[in-house]
Amino acid sequence: MFETNVNVLANRIRLLRQVDPDKAILIVEGKSDLSIYRLMVSSNHCQVFWAEGRDHVQEVVRLLIELSGVLGIIDADFLRIEADHRAFPSNILLTDFHDLESMIMHSPALERLLGHFGSDEKIKNLSEPPRSLLLKAAKYIACFRLYARNQTDYCFTFRPKLDEPEVPNYSKFIDETTLDVNLDEMIRIFKNYSKISEINENMIKVEIEKYLTENFDLWQLCNGHDLGCVTS
Repeated sequence: MFETNVNVLANRIRLLRQVDPDKAILIVEGKSDLSIYRLMVSSNHCQVFWAEGRDHVQEVVRLLIELSGVLGIIDADFLRIEADHRAFPSNILLTDFHDLESMIMHSPALERLLGHFGSDEKIKNLSEPPRSLLLKAAKYIACFRLYARNQTDYCFTFRPKLDEPEVPNYSKFIDETTLDVNLDEMIRIFKNYSKISEINENMIKVEIEKYLTENFDLWQLCNGHDLGCVTS
């Protein structure tokens, strides 16, 4: 359930509470989060809403400060990587890892996915455990994202907007057998996807490589969407 106007969403929740005063309220960022979190709670005792983004989740929770039993969950994103120690209210929780999708990839769900769609023989012959290989590949994209958010020269796009179903073709820069990443090709793919005409590719490559040398916690660094695209 989503309302672009946070005040409208807050009022809908207030009305729900008048009908069912004991029902807990969980507010999450996006529609995909809604589908997953609904599986984790009892619908008899908790109703889940989505508010389209971290800021909206926080604003709706703030508007409902007079109600008990209201909780918001937001993605940690790069907060821990960038040592952003901002204080959140006690009824706003951060995901344990970068986002909900990365938490799923960290869980036994990955083994179930590979067991269903993967080849046992190919998995046995991998040079490292599948999770480690996925993280190593996703690390390149994550470092590109980190570079992009900390510069102002270019406006890179890494995933489709609501009206643009096409996603970047990860297979063009990730070797399907080894999961090795072609950094130059990755930069070009996202340049074209972002519809940027001219960039300094060598400079961007150097900046990304600087991030790659950092000893980041990869579960805090890597975006779950990227991990999923690498897996597919």
